[in-house]
Amino acid sequence: MAEEQLFARERGKDEARGCPVPHYSIKSATHAMNVMALLSPTAHSPSFIMSNEVIDPEGDIVIACSDISFLVSSNALSLASPVFYGIFKPGVKEGLAIKGIPGSLEPPVIPLPDEDPGTFRLFCNLAHHKLLDLPESLDADTMKSLAVFIVKYACRPAIIDRGWLWITRGEELARLSPEDCWKALLFTYAMDLPGRFSYFSGKLLAARRQSFSSWDYALDNLEFMPHHVLEQFDIKQALVHFNAETALMDIVSVAQSRSSKECRKLKMFLGSYSQVLWKAGILPGMVELRDKTLPQIMRSAAELPVINYNPGSGDCDGYYNECYCSCAGKVDIKQHLLDKLMECAEDEKAGLCLSCVKREPCDQHPTPHKEGSTFSTEEKDASDPEGSWAFESS
Repeated sequence: MAEEQLFARERGKDEARGCPVPHYSIKSATHAMNVMALLSPTAHSPSFIMSNEVIDPEGDIVIACSDISFLVSSNALSLASPVFYGIFKPGVKEGLAIKGIPGSLEPPVIPLPDEDPGTFRLFCNLAHHKLLDLPESLDADTMKSLAVFIVKYACRPAIIDRGWLWITRGEELARLSPEDCWKALLFTYAMDLPGRFSYFSGKLLAARRQSFSSWDYALDNLEFMPHHVLEQFDIKQALVHFNAETALMDIVSVAQSRSSKECRKLKMFLGSYSQVLWKAGILPGMVELRDKTLPQIMRSAAELPVINYNPGSGDCDGYYNECYCSCAGKVDIKQHLLDKLMECAEDEKAGLCLSCVKREPCDQHPTPHKEGSTFSTEEKDASDPEGSWAFESS
């Protein structure tokens, strides 16, 4: 109170001398230094020291996050978030604020003890357009924390421009662990960025072979994403792996469909090709293959030796030289295999569709999203290999 009286006395002297008194004088040194004295239960503890950060020197309210208080403009935060707009409404603000000494010039303090100070600082700098105080990039943990904040306070429009730069910038984004990739996926979901959501979901598909529905980390960190996204990951994963197995045997299917049934060269090739895949651990049906991710399958395929269609002697019983063996020698079988696997990789890289995950209308996948059905019949069949190969009883 003595400081206020002193300030009023000095202000009176300035006015008497005809000196202009700047608008921010009331909130000058004394104001900025005393903002840290938060009037919360913990602030009354002698051992509790709260640090203060001035986001806006002309701020009219203090937000207390954990052990850091922020002097901010309620108008800036209201424009950036409809949730804060509701908090700062007359009557609501007074109910939430912890007031100081009656008659004090200090702004009211609103405690948000559950908010991470670093995340709130990012939001405040964006809301107050303090772009120079923003980092060039974000780590995965901060992305996750900011994603939760965005959904909670409905502040996506205030963050979208810088958020796009954060989620597309930095070589470290290409080397994320599955857990960090999941955190980035949460951020793209909260920011509603379909392209980046596809990118990070594709990276997750390439990194994991185990079921997503039983992935403890994802289950514990779903946050605001729907649970059915894990089912969609599993179905997409099964489809990609099914297509990879089909690609491994594509040259066999081509040869069989275009060869004489009695072609000895075809029989020799089938045995030789199967042995090559078996030695590499990528022969369809092998347990070892089922445990491999698509990138691992592609690396194994790239290390295969040169594959010849006619590894040994043999005659062809085809008629009129129409058997495939007559032209198979011109085919680069290994390259054919790699090309087919690359098609699978492109499909995997495409990841999941954000609109389909959110069950919103989708131009690329116009099939209606019914309850309990998020993928086409073809994709469902791929996720159930036994069913897809079963024969109907006559």
